[in-house]
Amino acid sequence: MTAKDRLIEYLHYLGMGQNAFEKKVGLSNGYISNNKGSFGSAIIQKIAKACPDLNMDWLLYNRGEMFGSPSVHSALTEILEGDTSEIVMVLLEIIKGKEMQIELLKKIHQVQEKAIMGLMRAIIGDDWDAESIKIPSTVDNLEEMIKKIAEMKKQTSH
Repeated sequence: MTAKDRLIEYLHYLGMGQNAFEKKVGLSNGYISNNKGSFGSAIIQKIAKACPDLNMDWLLYNRGEMFGSPSVHSALTEILEGDTSEIVMVLLEIIKGKEMQIELLKKIHQVQEKAIMGLMRAIIGDDWDAESIKIPSTVDNLEEMIKKIAEMKKQTSH
């Protein structure tokens, strides 16, 4: 699927014809139909400016979802200019997707915590207090945790 094909898919989703889109973006009439499948940087900039909700990574490389995170400005502009029911539905879908991402990240964090605890037991043994070491939430804190584990290993080996 080419960038042209993905742009046409985006237009179908919006219910917008190619001619109307070309006019909105400032492209010549028939530009999309005559395009071979990719766009130059000037055209990409025009599309990105006219369609802030369109995920350019998806359009150009087929990575991610069709819609990126719409800017607050574009969302408010659409709400003020048109039918809000479609916009509300899109925003609800975005929220649903973000909630699913949060749940997935929570599950990944739980698996990582269990793996760290298992490694600590393998390194130190069972003679340590799990409450004394908190799982780090950032890489910066990971060094601090490794130092604590090393200290505890020294204490338990004496």
